[in-house]
Amino acid sequence: MIRRPKNAAEAPPLPVPEDGDAVLAVESARLHGEPEVAAWLPPEPELRRLALKVDELRTSPLALTPEQQTQALRERIRAQVEAFFTEARRHLYARRLWAVAEGLEGRGAVEPARMARATARRLFHSTPETLPAFVETLFTKVLALMSRRPGAEGPGAPGAAPAEPASPGSTPAERRSPGGLILP
Repeated sequence: MIRRPKNAAEAPPLPVPEDGDAVLAVESARLHGEPEVAAWLPPEPELRRLALKVDELRTSPLALTPEQQTQALRERIRAQVEAFFTEARRHLYARRLWAVAEGLEGRGAVEPARMARATARRLFHSTPETLPAFVETLFTKVLALMSRRPGAEGPGAPGAAPAEPASPGSTPAERRSPGGLILP
């Protein structure tokens, strides 16, 4: 039986990064394709903030090219990721990845398990400036989900499906952000 500490402050630190961890952490965005991690999303307040950032760019009065919009969105996401991943959150997500690595290994996914452990070690012992690709993908995969929504448009949503007709009870002039929030 595994004994878990009552809180994370009592838990021993994860091992320090090993040689080769940096290479594995660069590829860590692939972990979001694993069933154990695919459903991981930022907390709801962060999703709302992200939706507002996307909507700000989409409705900006500035005449930005699609490339400029994409670059501006990347910069905003990167800033949000760095602000979100405080030391406490880096430790929390690192411990979660460490636990997921056991499950990955248990089902025979040895390479993803190695990647999860390497990412966990680097995340636990890193600074916001050296966050692995895994953490940024936690946010950017939301954009991919938003672009698949019917009626989605804006940065990261090329070729999105046309808007669906208004649902009963909604007004034709109702505007929604890419995150689905009703806008004034």
